[in-house]
Amino acid sequence: EVATNPYVMCWVLTISAHVATERGDLDEARRAAGRAVALMSRLEGNRVPAMACVRLAVTRRQMGDPAADLDALLRVVGGWELTSIQPSWRVHYAAAMTHVELHDGSVDGADAFAARAERTAEGLRLPVATAVAQRARAAVRLAAGDAEAATELALASAEAAAAARAPIEAARSYALAGRAL
Repeated sequence: EVATNPYVMCWVLTISAHVATERGDLDEARRAAGRAVALMSRLEGNRVPAMACVRLAVTRRQMGDPAADLDALLRVVGGWELTSIQPSWRVHYAAAMTHVELHDGSVDGADAFAARAERTAEGLRLPVATAVAQRARAAVRLAAGDAEAATELALASAEAAAAARAPIEAARSYALAGRAL
């Protein structure tokens, strides 16, 4: 809260929103991301405000806001393709949106976000990004009724995350594999 540089403050608030989301505090995530977006008018044209917009949009979708209500916010960053943010973050946000779409009952919408996560992870060739994308795809396969494929993908995701020393990601993938069995 003491940063006088709007760029730094926007980044701090965006990361605070991300941490709040990981803790399960979506109200705090929405507040922090909203404050970061409010700083954007002074920061146009770089990735930090784009991240703030995406974090706020994903958080609001996680809280149940309809996607159409967020179009203006996402227009600034190129829409739900998420091309204005770093690819490593794009994988995580696309995976989060996969789960939002599944929660809303849209397997097709989830499939599109899982594909986005997979394409991005493939380009990155980073094991944690691959694990996150595989888990998103596994969740879609499970929702589509293909428990066998979901189990295989979730276990592959868990193994990739464990090999990359990402135990929380591995645990999330093992939990999904358990649900699929």
